[in-house]
Amino acid sequence: MHRSAGISVEDHGKPELVCPPGGPRLRVNISHTRGLAAAALTVEHDIGVDVEWLQRTTPAEKLAERVFAEPERKVLAAAPEQRKLDTFLTFWTLKEAYVKAIGKGLSQPLDAFSFDLETLRIRFDDRLADDPEHWHFERYSPGPDHLMALAIRHPDPARLAVDAMPAPLDWLRDLAGK
Repeated sequence: MHRSAGISVEDHGKPELVCPPGGPRLRVNISHTRGLAAAALTVEHDIGVDVEWLQRTTPAEKLAERVFAEPERKVLAAAPEQRKLDTFLTFWTLKEAYVKAIGKGLSQPLDAFSFDLETLRIRFDDRLADDPEHWHFERYSPGPDHLMALAIRHPDPARLAVDAMPAPLDWLRDLAGK
């Protein structure tokens, strides 16, 4: 782990806030893509966020063959042509949010777990790998050109309250000191 200026970086590159001893453990995750940045913050619980730009050119099915689990590949193959990229990026953002939350990034094989898009539930090939009952996932369309997913590990996900909102540009400029 590397520490500087109130932020530490875990082995796989996940940023962590350095909190005072005895205080709450603040967890943060960030993501950005063309035209959008997202930040997620929680107290004590693992969290991951991913955003993607919908106008990108990606060979969705070819890439899915290499990195998605079989149930996800089947859903993607069955999607209408005009929905393939959206379906691919929905799976991708969920997977990225999860691997960022656990702090492994792309060192975690993406085909070792899969998502059900109807229920937003995760399933692990190795049932000992993680407990799906401790995960909460959300999907967002923050605008016409972007998709976003959020992953939170919590012992009782039904008790979670998630607030998601855009940050006003003036507030961000003030925060940046400009």
